[in-house]
Amino acid sequence: MIMFVRAVFGSVLPRLRLVHRSRCFGTFPLKIPQMGDSITEGDVAELIKGVGDPVAVDEVVAVVETDKVNVDIRSEVAGVVSRLKVDEGDTVEVGSILMEIDVNGVYDANHRPT
Repeated sequence: MIMFVRAVFGSVLPRLRLVHRSRCFGTFPLKIPQMGDSITEGDVAELIKGVGDPVAVDEVVAVVETDKVNVDIRSEVAGVVSRLKVDEGDTVEVGSILMEIDVNGVYDANHRPT
């Protein structure tokens, strides 16, 4: 069975790996996650990270406030914030882009925002 899979898909697998790896480079759009079954939007209460700030995986980058709950928005990747798509006080929907993170940016744990 393994030989059959290699014979049929062998020429495709290296290209699939390259596509997968190439997704790791560039900018990552950080989206507003699902916050609950009936919650479809919220207000950006605080942007903890700004443009140029380093971000670690699972680090809180913003707080979204709804009428039911306050949600910490955590980064899924490490990098540097390259663009904010919203401002504090804006109403955002689930699935909308909050910010873009440059995953090629150098993460510096000692960086202090100015």
